[in-house]
Amino acid sequence: MTVDLNKRRFALMALMGAIPLTHMLDLGYGVFSFELLTITALFAFAGAVLAFLCRGSGLFGPIMVLALYWFLEVYFIKGMNPGVGGIFLLALLLSLEMKRIEEWFLPLVGVFAVFFSGTSLLKPGPQLLVSHAQASAARPAERAEKRPGNAVLQIIIDEQSSPLAMAHTIPDGHAAHGIIEDYRKRGFTVHGNTMAITKNTYESVSAMMNLTDKTDNYIKHEVGAAYTYSVKEDRLLQQMQDEGYKLSILQTNFLDICRDRKVEECNTYTRANNMGMFADFDLSYTRRLQVAAHAIYGDYTRPNFLSAVHIVQVADRYWHIANQKEEDRAGFFSRPLVVLKMMDVIRGKVDKLEGGDVHIAHLLLPHFPYVLNADCSFKPMEQWTNPARYSSNPDLSHAYEGFWDQAVCTHKHLMGIVDAAIAKGNVDVMIHGDHGARISQSHATENDTDLRMTMMAVRRAGVTGEGQVVTAQQNLQKVYIDEIGSIVSTSP
Repeated sequence: MTVDLNKRRFALMALMGAIPLTHMLDLGYGVFSFELLTITALFAFAGAVLAFLCRGSGLFGPIMVLALYWFLEVYFIKGMNPGVGGIFLLALLLSLEMKRIEEWFLPLVGVFAVFFSGTSLLKPGPQLLVSHAQASAARPAERAEKRPGNAVLQIIIDEQSSPLAMAHTIPDGHAAHGIIEDYRKRGFTVHGNTMAITKNTYESVSAMMNLTDKTDNYIKHEVGAAYTYSVKEDRLLQQMQDEGYKLSILQTNFLDICRDRKVEECNTYTRANNMGMFADFDLSYTRRLQVAAHAIYGDYTRPNFLSAVHIVQVADRYWHIANQKEEDRAGFFSRPLVVLKMMDVIRGKVDKLEGGDVHIAHLLLPHFPYVLNADCSFKPMEQWTNPARYSSNPDLSHAYEGFWDQAVCTHKHLMGIVDAAIAKGNVDVMIHGDHGARISQSHATENDTDLRMTMMAVRRAGVTGEGQVVTAQQNLQKVYIDEIGSIVSTSP
């Protein structure tokens, strides 16, 4: 029986093109983005070339089987056992050697790949911000009557170390030296050495939401749940509502602050990749393709990840195809770009704040990975850094410098938000970290100052003149309870 080369070409082109397409849509690339169109076309072209080159040999079967296995593991099989996978490959390869099976199997594969890709193009892409419909938080008439005159803006900046903490030295002349002073000049009281009760966000922030310094106010969810953790008890939010405040929360899918609470507005952004953010940066087409390939390959080689591919992992382990360092794979490197976009959302929210409004935002900046320059431009890939626990580099100096670059970028955006809040005239502002930068965690130099030391800046509406800096070491949660209590009359 003669082999139909057109069937082979169609099947392998459709299958190869389908491998990156849906994955890239899930990563946040648009249907007509340069990266998606180019990489999908390259994969499909590679399929056509391989089908042509193998037209007179027995290599087509193995190549087709490997491509199908790759496709299935990316989209349908999470962590296929290598032994089971090997049996599957062998059985399919032997089947393809029977030409009668090839006659109907190849068109079936090609049609399914085209159908799968087509349906992927029709589904909506990942949303940057998901709004959760909240049950009506109607307040009794007596509470509505005592609606406070000021609005409250609270921003939690994740992993914000204090420039006053000496766990590591900020490079001479670095703009990070001016962070504390920028707050003070704007009338803030800056608590420059506040030690969190823990190095973990879910314990630290959850304690604040319940006006306590205990570390057990959280719920851990199963793998695959919408959130990794949730705040258990919420004495703060309840008391705010009792005081007549209207609550709005911007949170990550790492820690659910809203949960089932009757807050007026709750929005969640993902802490994972959204590669569509790169369209806002002035990058060359070559670099955009490099970043896209890096994201895809990182997913393939990340252990226990949904899109992990054993074939690629084995090849990478022995040949280091992309020569990626461990730190390059660990962080979702587009996440800081997503958070910059969320800061624009907060800036728009400030303009709409009215007396009695409370807006609480949890921002995953200057949280790793450190990919932003101090001016918020995107760093070249070779300059990306991560904390010790996600890095193979024993020298942490580059990670510290990368952290402060990203901290300055975060600070610049925050100052725009702060200035808008000050201009409103009736907004109490509280900006603080949740713990330290944690760069030394799991390193020989690990220390509490780096793990837990952060800062808090508080400004009451109507304050005139400059503020002050408190340099004495304090307990973050206790300072928070005192400061928020002076603003909204809460009590632990």
